[in-house]
Amino acid sequence: MSDSLLRVGNDFSKDLSEKYHTTVYDYRDKNFYMVIRGLSVPWRKNTDNLRECYSLISNENTNVFNEKYLYGYNEIDIKLIMHHFEADSYSADIENSTEYINRIMIPKEIVTSHGSYSELQIRNKKNYSDNSYISLKPSYIIAIDEIEPYIIDESQRLGIPIILIKNKDLILKSSSYIDELSYKYADSSYRENERSQKR
Repeated sequence: MSDSLLRVGNDFSKDLSEKYHTTVYDYRDKNFYMVIRGLSVPWRKNTDNLRECYSLISNENTNVFNEKYLYGYNEIDIKLIMHHFEADSYSADIENSTEYINRIMIPKEIVTSHGSYSELQIRNKKNYSDNSYISLKPSYIIAIDEIEPYIIDESQRLGIPIILIKNKDLILKSSSYIDELSYKYADSSYRENERSQKR
């Protein structure tokens, strides 16, 4: 997964950066995958949580849990991923926290096999000095469609750039299993009919 994630590169926007007095990259017309974490309050380093919930988004589907601050990450240590699911896992902050199963999926499948947001559970590192946990520091903060003042403030506070993207809702006709990495979904009867036509 880490190899597929956005690496901030040549899409620096001089005009937007000068306008908002912080570094801005414009990805509104670019292809990307991002691991994001949504929070209702600004990010802080220390936490009591064993793990945090993240989502994988792309230019094809930017659906996220409805939170104010959207933080992005250049890379993820896959050894810390506890669980992934293409929709909400309804998880809790414990080991084995959801009944939903992991499936072997590539990033495109995670993002496009359900019309909602995906869930990644990523373990926090232990802070043995006070028995708390250390939350993964964001690489950038995301603005969808427009850059709000609080996004500028958070960019400047953490010293991280803003990534500007377009809102994109993925509308599916079904929430069944994905078929051949497309938006077409097939139940067993469809597959049986397809086999019959090929005979």
